[in-house]
Amino acid sequence: MIDNLNKKSSANKTGAGKIKFGGMNGGDSVISSLARIRYEAGIIQQATLLTAGDGVTILFNGSNGEPLYEGKPHFLCHSSDLSKAMIFRNDDEATSFLKDLGFADQDILKS
Repeated sequence: MIDNLNKKSSANKTGAGKIKFGGMNGGDSVISSLARIRYEAGIIQQATLLTAGDGVTILFNGSNGEPLYEGKPHFLCHSSDLSKAMIFRNDDEATSFLKDLGFADQDILKS
């Protein structure tokens, strides 16, 4: 019961844009292991696949597509370089990766 209260409280604070939880350097990047933990905790509630010229990147959102902190999107990055977004060849590859992290189909959005 306490775990559920903590999860809800963290998600509510995030939705209000009060806490920042980026990558190891405090930026707007998130490595996959932290994305999994934050999704399970209810902090990350959606992942959006963003198609760009060179492939597909993943942006993370709170409830109802709200940015996680001060209007800034958080993106999935490489664990070896926190400043670079992880790029997938197509939507199917990105979706498969998110499902491996535990994301449900309804929480994966395509832009």
